[in-house]
Amino acid sequence: MPMVHMQLNTHYRVRWQGQNLVLIGRSDSPWLEKIGWPLVHRAGKGVYDYMRPPAGHRGRVVVVPCEIPAMDEIRTLANQLHDARVPHEGEFRGWPVRYTPRRTVTMRWRTTHTGMADVEETSAHETEDTEPAEFWIGSGAAWSMRATWEDGNDQPPRWTVDDDHLVEKGVLSLV
Repeated sequence: MPMVHMQLNTHYRVRWQGQNLVLIGRSDSPWLEKIGWPLVHRAGKGVYDYMRPPAGHRGRVVVVPCEIPAMDEIRTLANQLHDARVPHEGEFRGWPVRYTPRRTVTMRWRTTHTGMADVEETSAHETEDTEPAEFWIGSGAAWSMRATWEDGNDQPPRWTVDDDHLVEKGVLSLV
C-alpha cells in the first residue's frame, strides 16, 4: 500500500478546563490520535472533539502519514462487490467501504387542484427512477474514490477521485 500524507485542518484553539486545546472535526480525530494528539473530550453527539496538540504546534494545518490501498486492489474489490450485486458496508485495509447495487426507486404522490367552480380534482402520479450501482471507499477527511455503473451493470464504471487532502497529488491515478 502506498504511504501518503494527508493534510488535516484544525478548527480553532480553545481554553477548556484550564487546558489549551484544539477543536477537531470528529472524522479527523483518529488520525491525530495515531500521531500522539491526546483526545481530551468528546462532545456528546457533536461533530467536534477537543484534543491537546503537541508542544510547539502552531497553525491550523496538520500533516499525517497514512497508507492507502493500491489502485488495482481498489478496482478488484469494486468489481467483486459489483459482481455479487449485494449491498455492502465494511472496511478494506482500514478504510470504510460501501457498495449499493443498481435499484429502481418508485415515487408516488397526489395533487389536488381546485377549479373555477370550486370543484376539487385529485390526481395520482407515479414515476420510476433508476439509481446506478455505486462503490465508495475512503474518508472525506483524507481521500475517497467512487465508481458508478451509470451506463448499466454490464458496462465499465465511471470513476471519480477526491484527493484534495493528500499532499502527494496523482497517487490515486485512474489511468
